[in-house]
Amino acid sequence: MSNAKQTKRVTPGSRETLLHMLETLPDAVFVVDDTETIVYANASAQTLSRTTREEVCGTSLWCGAPHLVSPSLYQAVHKAKQTREPTEVEYVSPATNSWLHVSLSPTDEGLALFFHKNLEPPHFQDALSRNEQMYRDLLESFSDGVTIVTPDGLVLDINQRPLADAHLRREQVVGTPLTDLPAWSSDLVVQEHLRAAIARARQGEIVRFEARIHPRTDLSLDILMTITAHRDASQQIEYLICAGRDITERKHAEDELRVLIDAIPQLVWMARPDGSREYSNRRWCDSTDMTAEQYQGDGWLQAIHPDDQQRILEVWQRAVQTDRPYETELRLRHGTTGAYRWFLVRAMPYKDDQGTILKWFGTCTDIEEQKRAEQKLKESEENWRVLAETVPQLVWTTSPDGSVEYWNQRWYDYSGSSPEHALGHGWSQFLHPDDLEHTLTVWHHALASGEAYEIEYRLRDDQTGAYRWFLARGTPVRDEAGQIVKWFGTCTDIHDKKQAEAELRVLIDAIPQFVWIAGPDGSITYNNQRLIDFLAMTHEQAEGAGWMAGVHPDDRQRVWEAWQTSIETGVPYEVEHRLQDGTSGAYRWFLVRGVPQRNAQGTILHWVGTCTDIHDKKQAEEELRALIDAIPQLVWTGRPDGYRDSFNQRWRDYTGLSTEGAQGEGWLQCLHPEDRQRVLSVWQRAVQTGGVYEIELRLRHGTTGEYRWFLARAMPVRNESGQILKWFGTSTDIEEQKRAEQQLKESEENWRVLAETLPQFVWTMFPNGRLDYLNQRWCDYTGFTPEHMQSDRWAHLQFIHPDDREGNRALWQQTLETGEPFESKHRLRNGQTGAYRWVLARAMPVRDETGQIVKWFGTGTDIEDQKRMEEALRQSQERASVLMNSNIIGIFLAEGDQIVDANDSFLRMTGYTREDLRTGNMSWIRMTSPDYLARTRQAQQELDTQQYLEPYEKEYLCKDGSCFPVLVGSVAFQHNSRQCISFVLDNSARKELEQRKDDFISMASHELRNPLAALKMQTQLVRKRLEKQSHHEAATALFRMEGPVKQLERLIGELLDVSKIQAGKLEYRQETVDLDALLHEVADTMQQLSTTHAIVVRGAAPSSLVGDKDRLGQVFTNLISNAIKYSPGAEMVEMDLDASPETAIIRVHDHGLGIPQEQCDKIFERFYRATGPKQKAIPGLGMGLYIVAEIVKRHGGAITVDSEVGKGSTFTVTLPCKCDA
Repeated sequence: MSNAKQTKRVTPGSRETLLHMLETLPDAVFVVDDTETIVYANASAQTLSRTTREEVCGTSLWCGAPHLVSPSLYQAVHKAKQTREPTEVEYVSPATNSWLHVSLSPTDEGLALFFHKNLEPPHFQDALSRNEQMYRDLLESFSDGVTIVTPDGLVLDINQRPLADAHLRREQVVGTPLTDLPAWSSDLVVQEHLRAAIARARQGEIVRFEARIHPRTDLSLDILMTITAHRDASQQIEYLICAGRDITERKHAEDELRVLIDAIPQLVWMARPDGSREYSNRRWCDSTDMTAEQYQGDGWLQAIHPDDQQRILEVWQRAVQTDRPYETELRLRHGTTGAYRWFLVRAMPYKDDQGTILKWFGTCTDIEEQKRAEQKLKESEENWRVLAETVPQLVWTTSPDGSVEYWNQRWYDYSGSSPEHALGHGWSQFLHPDDLEHTLTVWHHALASGEAYEIEYRLRDDQTGAYRWFLARGTPVRDEAGQIVKWFGTCTDIHDKKQAEAELRVLIDAIPQFVWIAGPDGSITYNNQRLIDFLAMTHEQAEGAGWMAGVHPDDRQRVWEAWQTSIETGVPYEVEHRLQDGTSGAYRWFLVRGVPQRNAQGTILHWVGTCTDIHDKKQAEEELRALIDAIPQLVWTGRPDGYRDSFNQRWRDYTGLSTEGAQGEGWLQCLHPEDRQRVLSVWQRAVQTGGVYEIELRLRHGTTGEYRWFLARAMPVRNESGQILKWFGTSTDIEEQKRAEQQLKESEENWRVLAETLPQFVWTMFPNGRLDYLNQRWCDYTGFTPEHMQSDRWAHLQFIHPDDREGNRALWQQTLETGEPFESKHRLRNGQTGAYRWVLARAMPVRDETGQIVKWFGTGTDIEDQKRMEEALRQSQERASVLMNSNIIGIFLAEGDQIVDANDSFLRMTGYTREDLRTGNMSWIRMTSPDYLARTRQAQQELDTQQYLEPYEKEYLCKDGSCFPVLVGSVAFQHNSRQCISFVLDNSARKELEQRKDDFISMASHELRNPLAALKMQTQLVRKRLEKQSHHEAATALFRMEGPVKQLERLIGELLDVSKIQAGKLEYRQETVDLDALLHEVADTMQQLSTTHAIVVRGAAPSSLVGDKDRLGQVFTNLISNAIKYSPGAEMVEMDLDASPETAIIRVHDHGLGIPQEQCDKIFERFYRATGPKQKAIPGLGMGLYIVAEIVKRHGGAITVDSEVGKGSTFTVTLPCKCDA
């Protein structure tokens, strides 16, 4: 038999049949040839590709159906073409975001592609969908523009970045050659560059290039394009990934950098990563007289001296190969003169974040003069060495890097070393071990900074083995360009001087003070042991500027500036500041003084200073200042010589002067010009004689500019030997007194008229306290005349309450003796009624120009009402305290969500303590059980809006984690809405009772249900037997029994539902419910049961929703049943159906009794029934609407009622069309 494959000839008839079959397929079918050109597309394919057969046939699959293109499809097509075996692929179309399942079958001349619905299990779809979404999210997450193309350059996929730049949609781009997109085709050079790059990438090369593209006519971008090939498992290139990074800003920066580089006074150049010269600045071109074309690549080498070219090229190539900085010296030819000059050439690689070199930046610095100086130095080196050998010091030189090049013979004689051991860095081996680290640190700092080098250290004497102190100094020698070419230094023997200093330090350490020494530059060189012990520092830590670490942070700036001023000017240093006790951490005040020690020429050799503890004195001064600032007068102090040095805050506020502005004689500017000379003379006389200073003067107010009269007094404070240490003075405002005196002088009668019109008791007395005048109001109140009172200065005491007399007498006696203002609160007897009223008595002395009291003026103000208010407030506070201390109700004060105070009852309820309150550990939000958080936040909003909160139920989380049921009410404070007081009642007993009731209902409903079912079954069986036996009357009686049994069964069912709702165990099924059919079914059923009402259904509901059909039926059965039951005088119940795409709305309306408005919100509560007499006459337990509301709520819906007494009620149920019960 032959194994040859038989080919069945396709006849025109079978072709037509095949085409007809393909056209009727629901799947989209494309047939492509070997070049991937579409040769056939059925009707579904035309619909899927959104084109006609004429438009799509003859085009590339990737161009003709861009909505279907993705890299996944491209890979599948090429796999099927290579293997010639059927394959499948699933993916999400990036253009339409739709799920596609494609089957690919090879044909004789190409492929057939079937696009149909996914038949895989849902979990597999989900996994593929997630992978596709991850691919899409990853593609879109790139900040660069990413395009996936075929090896020939056709676009398979593209992310949003380049589309947004070009204002294109994805379907306009997919299937199009990347080189034909506007961004690349607008510039033929750039387009050709991209075409060549794709060709190179197609060979497996990773291609990078920069280009300027034009996505739109109004937009130009510089991009760095990277093209990478993606290979399949067999390492065949499947497609190319083109990533374009926007480098526009970098290009702009490079352009700006070139402008900046051209302005730099140096020869600057840039090179590519491979080392070829790319750019040289204008100064480089002018110096070498080379053009950009001449220096490009390696052309720059022509400007280098022939003897240097090979060496320079090798160093440069080594730097490029190793990525290391490039530095060398070379000679460059001047393009005009032909002369060569020495240059120092440096270059650094500039890298991206991945460490890839992007460019080299280099400079050429002219060092011709430095080279000449080095030559001159070398020529005169011998002469210098002769000089170095003659000086009585150790002399040395180093190279710029610090390597010793020369020691004089005196060094070798002292150290006993040879040049092999001492040159370079070997000299450090002769240092004392304790000095080695510090010396090298100072030396390296000098080398790095170029500053002069100076240090003291010990060197070992080779003959004796002993160490001697030397002062080492080094100075850098620079060329004309400022570059260091050499260091010259000496070491001077200072051992004898150091020994003397050590002896001095021993003496200083014995002084009971802190002592320090500083160099001429202010750097501390020594602190005595007492100071070191106080600071708890080592000598090394406190030297230099290290002591500043012990200064109080608030004092450091001031102290440092004062110290620097003394260093710069040579003026003795004196400042007060705080130093930290290193052991206790406390700060103490010190008076720090420093004096410069000079030589015969006046040059400062060093500073010697002391720190004197003045902490106790400063504390006393601070306490005195605080006391002075608290005095309700203007207070000031002065030194023994009369220099006024401090003023209290009240003085500064009144005059508007600062302490600095008022010190010395600055205070005189505040005096009235007419008073200045007089006041100054009196003050100077008091200072000279040490007598008391007292004078009246006028002071100007710093803000208003007005002058007021003051009585100025000052007393000297003396030590035990009688020497004046300080002056303390006050200025007492006597403006009112002076005005009163003036007014009294001008018109006594006017004053008396005024006194009679005041609503107060007014009186005057002579300086000795004898009565001078009483106004009529006083006489009317007491029933006494001035004549009765003038004989005895204490006569007024008879009108004062006995309990207040002694205190008033003593206070008035003190006032007469001191001349201070008088103020007293006491009870005064009414002469007519004998009743006492509280009076505030005040008196002020009136003085003449010499300060002598000439009269006392006093008033008595009735403060009875104020006293009563104070008493009422006290009683109110006592009542509040009783309430707070109650053990019945918990009370807490809150600010925001933080509880700031609470009574013991609340703390006992929640298990918290006073310590928790104090540390802020109590927050009513955190203490709220999660089940009640939403209700609590709603309550807080009500409190913010209404300023009070009706009591509501919630649970608090106690400190031990248990839940405590409470009833909470709150009131916000009017002056601060963030603060509120809350009252908390223990609700646990009622909650426990409710739980017992629920348990009983649940138990009863279960226990009754089974006997009732048996009763119902037996009744039906007996009725049927009686009917068979023709006992119709008995059967009819039993039939009538079934009605009450069914009613009892329904009530027990409702009780059981309520119990399950309370326990959260009411079960719901999820099924598709034809809501419209269900509502009509319920209406028809209820119509059959009701003979008194017509049930009218209007409108239509959506065809279906997801829920529990039986429970929903229970809802509307209950609502219609209630509508019939509570409208006994009506004849119709209406049910209106309405729907939107999102919700279905069902309204059940009756024309019955109606519900009072205040009860509408409560009827959905468990066991609640309307309280009207007519409603009570209708049987019911108040469970139906509670169950209805819970079922609607579990279906994601809502139920409301709108009712008017006597006109009926409308219950509105709103259900979502897509509901998951």
